[in-house]
Amino acid sequence: MSHKKNKLNRFAVDHCGSLGSLYDANRDSIRGKLPTDYTSKSTKLEDLPKCFLTNSSTPENPNLLEMIRIQCELRLSIFLKLVSTSDIASLIDYPLRIDQNTRFIYFRHDTLRESLCDISDVSLTSSSFGTSSTHIITEITYGIVVLMIIKLPPNHNTKHNSTLERICTSLSHDQCAQDIDEDEEGNDLFKQIDLIHVYSNIDELTKVNQFENIYSEIFRLKTDLSKHQQVMYTLNPISPFFPDLSPNECQYCPLHESIACALETYLIQWLSKWRKLTVRLNDDLSKTLPKELITELKPVQERFSEVKQSHEKRLKKLRNLVVKIRKNIAVEQSNNALLTLCSNAASDHSIQDLNMIIVQLESKSSFVQHLRNDGWEYCNVVELNIKQIYSKQFIEHLLRENYPEKIIICLSDDIRDKHSKNTGMIDARKNNPNMNFVYADFTYSTYELEEMLTIVPHDSQTSDKNPLNTLLSIPTTDNYINIIMLGDSGVGKSSFINAFANYLRFETLEQAQQTEPTVIIPVSFLMAINDNFEERIVEFGKQDPNENHNEIGQSVTEHCKSYVFNISDEKKLRIIDTPGFGDTRGIEQDNLNMDDIFSFLKYFPYINGICLLFKPEVIQLNPYLRSCCTQLFNYFGKNIRDHIIFCFTNARSTFFAPGNTRPLLNTFFQSFPVKNIPFTKNNTFCFDSESFRYLVALQNGIEFGKNDRKEFEQSWSRSVTESKRFRDYVLKQSPYRRNSEWKSIQDAQSQISYAIRPILESMRNDLRNIILYDSKSSIELCPIPLKRKQNICYTCKRTIINCEHFVILSDLFHNLTQQCDKSKQTFAQYTLQYQSHNILDNHSLLDLKKRTNYLCNICAEFTYFMMKTLQDNQEDLFLTGFERMVTEENANCEMEATTNINTELTKRLKELQILYEKRLEVVQLDADPIDLCHIYCLINSLNEIPTVKKQLDAIKQYHQYLLKSNERNIPTSKPT
Repeated sequence: MSHKKNKLNRFAVDHCGSLGSLYDANRDSIRGKLPTDYTSKSTKLEDLPKCFLTNSSTPENPNLLEMIRIQCELRLSIFLKLVSTSDIASLIDYPLRIDQNTRFIYFRHDTLRESLCDISDVSLTSSSFGTSSTHIITEITYGIVVLMIIKLPPNHNTKHNSTLERICTSLSHDQCAQDIDEDEEGNDLFKQIDLIHVYSNIDELTKVNQFENIYSEIFRLKTDLSKHQQVMYTLNPISPFFPDLSPNECQYCPLHESIACALETYLIQWLSKWRKLTVRLNDDLSKTLPKELITELKPVQERFSEVKQSHEKRLKKLRNLVVKIRKNIAVEQSNNALLTLCSNAASDHSIQDLNMIIVQLESKSSFVQHLRNDGWEYCNVVELNIKQIYSKQFIEHLLRENYPEKIIICLSDDIRDKHSKNTGMIDARKNNPNMNFVYADFTYSTYELEEMLTIVPHDSQTSDKNPLNTLLSIPTTDNYINIIMLGDSGVGKSSFINAFANYLRFETLEQAQQTEPTVIIPVSFLMAINDNFEERIVEFGKQDPNENHNEIGQSVTEHCKSYVFNISDEKKLRIIDTPGFGDTRGIEQDNLNMDDIFSFLKYFPYINGICLLFKPEVIQLNPYLRSCCTQLFNYFGKNIRDHIIFCFTNARSTFFAPGNTRPLLNTFFQSFPVKNIPFTKNNTFCFDSESFRYLVALQNGIEFGKNDRKEFEQSWSRSVTESKRFRDYVLKQSPYRRNSEWKSIQDAQSQISYAIRPILESMRNDLRNIILYDSKSSIELCPIPLKRKQNICYTCKRTIINCEHFVILSDLFHNLTQQCDKSKQTFAQYTLQYQSHNILDNHSLLDLKKRTNYLCNICAEFTYFMMKTLQDNQEDLFLTGFERMVTEENANCEMEATTNINTELTKRLKELQILYEKRLEVVQLDADPIDLCHIYCLINSLNEIPTVKKQLDAIKQYHQYLLKSNERNIPTSKPT
């Protein structure tokens, strides 16, 4: 009888297994032992050890179990807690943050193999073992398995990586440890690594926490075979040994590869998020939170426990489903249920919500520290037990009593955000060092502060020299200076950004040479070397898929990306790098690049400047410049002219002046429709990126003469001066705000496009609440921002939600590349969830009807505007939205679970659609000229409607997520 068919290998996470042990592969557990005698044989293995170094920066969520070669099905059993997470399986509970300084060293040495000799004639009855097993352990491999998780000291990764590689080589080739012990670099590494976690199948190795010691211990244990433990079990199916067993009693069917992959992906992502959240809550936040905010940790910790319990319940369901699938019970049904659970869990925002709360507390902690640094006192009014029933006069009395002779500013986070112009007073003490200020924070109090409250000492209230007269006039500024970089393809925008970062960090070329240059964007350029002018390609920096150096003439930068520099204590400079115009692929590609730029700019509520880059010595300007400038003014409005900045690259050849390009630009702007564009010394800057290229060339081992060196030193010094002037200039640039200074037809079109779904969903939900009004209940829209680009699909089957007797179809999202009918999809920024309330909406029935009619009128006004201003005759997107909602509600009415309440909603939606079409006809008949100011008034009015505003805010959060994913923070601090 052959037992080789359907053999399995399982990593030995449980060391109680021995030859003849019974194994349940459905639960990956050992179930006893064969009730018979048998002979075995041992074979000494001569294979060399294996040792690998892994850098944590490769996968976003490293699968640590896969790293030690644990099989997929067993990994699932460990993640699902079918297997005890003790011994080496406890790796999934690694408690620290995994970051760019984390390294993994995996070591394995198989030394001995034991196997049953001849088991082909063994035949037993199932009554002799009585446990649910699927396999028998017929072979065991012994040896050493170690995974070391190492925290390297920051800023020394390159040097230490090399040493760690040598250590891996020595371990895998049985070289003497002493060679590296006595090595200067090795010794330096051993001293600097102060944190190491060891996971191993040998218990005594897990107790070592010094890198030097674990290294020598492995060498010692290599030769001591008595200490080696189980590494791998080979399993044979049990059925041939027990002929009386029916096939159903000992079945084992692994999960389909796609199902297993989906499940493991979800479990790893959840575990990674949970680990980061735990570190953030228990380590980072708990240690830095001011004592006045400690009480605010309690609800976070309670929510933390709730999320954990919810996940445990989900894990239990997943466990049961996995075991059923492995036992070949209702496989298709169980697979669908498992995928649904994973899908629902992936859309669960509980960890994200917790992170947001923690971010808010971290932000408040930083804010409190900023206050204290400026000499303010901070008061969390929760500690004063201020309650909603207290009168305003009593609260003033209570605060004065606790903070006599002090000026008390009462705010909550919402009021501070809403009235940001008044929060400049927080900086007032810098200019008034003799005043005593208190910030009374009502954010966490049950008392709802309606507006900012200022409390002054009694003797200051009637004084003509009341200090608040000064405070209230103090202006505020935004934290970010947003500058857009535009220019020809090949003008050197990316090189300028690289050079600018280094000019801010290093005063002289000599200082820059002392360390590795800051390379934000990978560089690649041709440089002529030696007297024969041989050309050599110089490359530096990690490859970036956004930078294409392969096609000459095409824009190197493929898509927009932003880089943030800390340029002062209060300000950050965000430079937005863009694809170049004048692309060799033609004007269509240039137009696509401009579309990409405008799409990226939707993430910003304001900009401070548009920086146009030119080379100082050109024969003629790029023909596309006119089209580019025309589109810019169409998008921003003509007032953007006061925010245009001129920068010239490669200016060393023109003695740091605009050169021949200046008269060409003067002629160009004289003929341009928008007049009076400033072009003076004040807003003109000349740089030379060649000194940065010289620095990079030195890193590539290219040698230069002394004269070259002197020229580049002078160029560096001049560019540093110009960079500081540029920095000081942009610091003074006022914001050009959307909906304020920033008004244009194109921007209004963009904002209306984003508002279509919020308006339509608000009207539909208002109709629901009108229907529910007599039942004294209501439904609240809860928009949750997405974190990546996705489409809502209206074709595929969607999950049903029941809320206050309404049947509602949940959002179904597809990735942009997913094959489905694109005509039945729309781009989405958020998903909608619904919350029922056993109380009425805050609005009266009349208010709800008025609001619905007002939004309907806005739809008609916006549609007329879009029809008159869009060149293409596009479809009426509001009408399409009405028709889609009616179609959805008709489908809901046909479901078995539906009630008459959905029929009533369908009827009212049809009536609203008819009202919209009639209103649009009236607007078209009036044929009033387009009034852009009126359109912006309507756009701004949407923020006064809570249900619409919440959705628009979710879109803004989505834009911030996308912005952060395309943004890098650049260090500008000078090296010590």
